[in-house]
Amino acid sequence: CNPEAPYLTNGGATLWDTQTEQLADEICSGCDTDAEKVQEIYSWIIHCFEYDHDYYAFIQYFDVRQTLRTRKGVCYDFSNLFAALCRSQNIPCYVVDGTSYETAAQHTWNRVYYNGSWWDVDVTNDTTAKQNNERLYGFRKLESSYSPDNYYWITKIY
Repeated sequence: CNPEAPYLTNGGATLWDTQTEQLADEICSGCDTDAEKVQEIYSWIIHCFEYDHDYYAFIQYFDVRQTLRTRKGVCYDFSNLFAALCRSQNIPCYVVDGTSYETAAQHTWNRVYYNGSWWDVDVTNDTTAKQNNERLYGFRKLESSYSPDNYYWITKIY
């Protein structure tokens, strides 16, 4: 028996419930392909959530119900929500933690697999960029799920 691929698991930091899976089903209801599902999930998050500028914690944890209820979060929340929604649709998705090469700031984003390729996506950046009418990061094609990043030294992929 092979363990389930880590990019599809429900557990650890990226934990969701049946209500979350039903929500993902609703978001993706008109979609035929994984690419369409990923775009719908991404669009839904960047249009319906806002960055929680008042949030500060020494230890972060992801609570899908709280994030969905408040419609607020930080990069860790948005990245785990995106992964939970994608994974509940059987779309491979990683959460990536990194430290900025320039400022040593920590950040979390995603790598998602569709159309035969892995893609970087930063829903946190695009949530705030959309609210400020700035340029979106969007999706950036990668050579593999473990490709290095141009802005962050990757500390963990899960």
